[in-house]
Amino acid sequence: MTNNVLYIGLNGYAGAGKDTVAKMLKTILSQDWNSLEECKEYYYSIYTNPTISATYNDLDPQNTSVLCIAYADQLKDICAQMFGIPRQRWYQNKSTAWICINDNFQYTEIKPDDHIITAEEYYYSLDKNDDTKYWMSLREILVYVGTYVLQSDVNQKTFVNIVRNKIKEERFKNHNLKYVIVTDNRFTHEIDFIRENNGITMSITRDSIQQLDNIAEHELDDYEEYYDYIIDNSAGYDELFSILWDMVHENIEFNNETVDLYTRDNVNNYLRIIKDNNEETVYKLCAPFKTQQLYMSNGVISVINPIGGPMICINEKIEGSESYENPDGIIPYKIEMNEINNQFLIYEKKQP
Repeated sequence: MTNNVLYIGLNGYAGAGKDTVAKMLKTILSQDWNSLEECKEYYYSIYTNPTISATYNDLDPQNTSVLCIAYADQLKDICAQMFGIPRQRWYQNKSTAWICINDNFQYTEIKPDDHIITAEEYYYSLDKNDDTKYWMSLREILVYVGTYVLQSDVNQKTFVNIVRNKIKEERFKNHNLKYVIVTDNRFTHEIDFIRENNGITMSITRDSIQQLDNIAEHELDDYEEYYDYIIDNSAGYDELFSILWDMVHENIEFNNETVDLYTRDNVNNYLRIIKDNNEETVYKLCAPFKTQQLYMSNGVISVINPIGGPMICINEKIEGSESYENPDGIIPYKIEMNEINNQFLIYEKKQP
């Protein structure tokens, strides 16, 4: 068994608790704890004030096996330099400070009397050369620069590309890395990044939050099928920690146990165990997204041929191929395809 990095993507409205969930998961996944209480005690000793445990503030640097990263981290770096406002201020209550967007970027935490606008209004409706001073909250500034300028006018995947490169750098220098938690998936192309890397997706919900009315909050509202888990964060920190602890320990996929597959052309094909009991082991095929070829026999999938070579087969030999008999010892009795996320499940019966 070898370990490949497991991506975990979080989604949820502002205030749902995405950063808190990320830090709790980081603690739970960091080692084999003796008990829930031991793990929870360590968490509270590190994150003494969970409300300030934003992604940028890594209070547990000794944990090198789990990386928490956010698309918005890069955006907040850009805005901090553009507007001359310290980076940490972009992680606090972003609705209680305003910037004059079309003048000298004046900053105030005293609410202006008028001409407060949204990112959408400024992008689509207003004359940016108007002498009137228009004010935007820090939250709307992030939406304007991130969504309307960089993603709309430069490249939709601007922040996905930045995060991909940062993860690549981290994997190159940190050979202990086992999990990457991306904390702020707000758009379909962002959650697709997790799925394309064979990751786990979660939506965080909370009864008490007030939903914001902007494009960065609602694009994924009708995409419940994108999520492997939905986490209810309505009952407080202790209950949330217990929910996450049970989720991790009841689902073997979080162990990130993988089996490498023979591969040509420097392609990293592998299987991740997602279920294991006395009767069978179930694997998820992890291969480059949408590159698998299928071979059918009487309407049943008999072969999966991911890029790099035919890896998995039910038949003893694939006619006209160079496939092995019994490749890597995995002899499936059933192969299923989940058409929603284009993932293959491979079922192997246990030997009596």
